[in-house]
Amino acid sequence: MLWTSQALAWAWTVAFGYWVMLPYELRTLEPSALTDSAAALGVLVWGWAGFQTLSALARGRADGAASASFWVGTLALLCSSGLYFVTFNVPGAWPSLRFKELAGFETWDVSRAGDGVRYVGPISPAGVARVKSLLAPGDRRLLIDSPGGIVGPGFELADLVKGRGLTVEVQRICASACTLAFFAADQRAVSPHARIGVHRIAALDSAQDNPKQLARIGRIADAVLLAGGFPAEYIGYGFERGQRAMFWLAAPELIARGLARPLGR
Repeated sequence: MLWTSQALAWAWTVAFGYWVMLPYELRTLEPSALTDSAAALGVLVWGWAGFQTLSALARGRADGAASASFWVGTLALLCSSGLYFVTFNVPGAWPSLRFKELAGFETWDVSRAGDGVRYVGPISPAGVARVKSLLAPGDRRLLIDSPGGIVGPGFELADLVKGRGLTVEVQRICASACTLAFFAADQRAVSPHARIGVHRIAALDSAQDNPKQLARIGRIADAVLLAGGFPAEYIGYGFERGQRAMFWLAAPELIARGLARPLGR
């Protein structure tokens, strides 16, 4: 039973890495209920394999035998645990894996970048104010990587982009409130691994407890996205799972739909 459990655990690890983790890293697979179930299955399989290994170790100790199987079992447990928790970061980190692109954006940073301004981090009133203060006459670009933030400053940034005719460039990610500025731009550019994430507005400062106002602002946000070319068929389908579900558009689809050009061209 020990070797059966270990074999199944290793088989799952290889399959999960090949059919889930690798495509996710290549941005060709979006985490879903199916991939979450696969991760949960892995927890059970490795738990079973770990139990069998520990049981074998306990039997070896009870018999007073430091046999080859004892040391092989120990090595298998250490190797499998290390591979599982360090390489694949499952369980525990799997929920954060869904939004691992959002990591590293705890604070905003705004700086000059050639003929434009670079904005990295959450969309906030202070961040947008900094963009305004750094923009110079003749600037043409807003380079932005943001997980989103407050929708009010998001609209403000969108108005700034539209009014100044700025090209918005995304190297890594532009999600939530950031997409207002992205789709407000007449010209957009994305890196090969960039992702644009859209979802329903989840909160609006004082409007958080005002469903009618939240719905009204949501319709305005939808209008900004649609005017910028966001696929109309995704407005309903992409948001049907509610405010916390992010709908992603990867760079290849953005470019294929003519919503952005490759960065550097």
